[in-house]
Amino acid sequence: MIVLVIFFLIISFFLALRKPTYFVIFYLMVSTKFLGFIDIEHYFVIGGVGLGVPMLNVATFIATFFMADWYRIPKKYFKFIGLFLLIALYGVIYPAILGYETITQAILASKEFWTVSILVYLAAYRKKIDVKILIKAIKFIGVYLAFVYIFYLFFEIAPPSYVEEHNVRGYFPTYISLALFLYYVELKNNYIKLFKFNIIGIILFTGMILAGHTSLVLGTIFSLFVLEVFYKNNRFSLGRALSRIFVLFGLIAVVFISFFDMKNNVFNNREMIAQGVYFALASRDTYNQFRWEAISDKPIGGYGFIHKTAPMTIKLRTSENNRFAESFGVIDSGYVDLLIKFGYLGTALYLYFWISVVFPVLLRPEKYHAIQLGMAGYLMQYFLVNYTWSVFTFSHGLIPAFIAVFLLLEQQKIYSKSAFKGIK
Repeated sequence: MIVLVIFFLIISFFLALRKPTYFVIFYLMVSTKFLGFIDIEHYFVIGGVGLGVPMLNVATFIATFFMADWYRIPKKYFKFIGLFLLIALYGVIYPAILGYETITQAILASKEFWTVSILVYLAAYRKKIDVKILIKAIKFIGVYLAFVYIFYLFFEIAPPSYVEEHNVRGYFPTYISLALFLYYVELKNNYIKLFKFNIIGIILFTGMILAGHTSLVLGTIFSLFVLEVFYKNNRFSLGRALSRIFVLFGLIAVVFISFFDMKNNVFNNREMIAQGVYFALASRDTYNQFRWEAISDKPIGGYGFIHKTAPMTIKLRTSENNRFAESFGVIDSGYVDLLIKFGYLGTALYLYFWISVVFPVLLRPEKYHAIQLGMAGYLMQYFLVNYTWSVFTFSHGLIPAFIAVFLLLEQQKIYSKSAFKGIK
């Protein structure tokens, strides 16, 4: 294992210091378990904890500080990153100070949060990253993951690291949604034809549906609908919106009816591609009971990052043999997860970080480019998806969100280099 660790770190540092664009793509590949063929978390395990991604995050932070002018990160980045790191440190230090757990346990419990390293890296190396190549890579990953689900449906074939006992689980369906928004931006900029967009859109939507995350599908549809109906040529058009608003109710009805009908037919016929997900969601209230009790005990500041082996968790949890109730953190109830980590005050501050990036674009679209509006639309759905899937606190949501933030903030570079032009 030591040899593999050294080899992995050598590759990481080489790419991070010499090939920034390909390092970002390498980071995305690691998060997808190298498209389902290599799971570094399986190889780098110490004390039952996978340390592959945490090691990559450490390497990312170190490489950032090798950048000569890293401290000159623009204010638009620094404000967001600084507040994010501050609340992350709060989540680690606060529970240790109060004696809820050791500092080591707090760090282990916070490992998902430190994917912010990729945004710090993107900000520091922004002048050396080829956005055109990055966008192409994200679109490829999204389409690839969609095909993974489609192939498994028809042939029950999938990359080995994605295959579970009765289903396939790609890492991560949020990349499929992000790819769809990038294709939508191309459509709005007339870089692809409507026919091609429709074909690719059907593939991506099918993949999202088969992934089994209803909230992501509906969130994507909602955000795309808002962008298409309420915005024209990057301008908010109330008259245009009112002329089409009646379509919204019909669309919602059709989506709900067709989606749930498809879900029942597909999942029942194919041993439920996402077996266990819907059963878990149906029992969410039961599993979250001890979490709500804990939140009511510390409603203002929460508990920070509490590890599942911490005495606090063992004392309060109500189930010993269920993975949905083994820790304070919860992947299927995003706002519960935020409240138990940061309390009502911390949650409000944390959500403000994201609101400060997203809503200025939506409120004054005429000041921004199409890519910024598209990424704002992608991030807007997070506020809906987070109700049933913790996209604000787990890597499946944070990594693509940080990529979206980067694309939103780097609009001048994107357009000066014509990042979308010529991408097929």
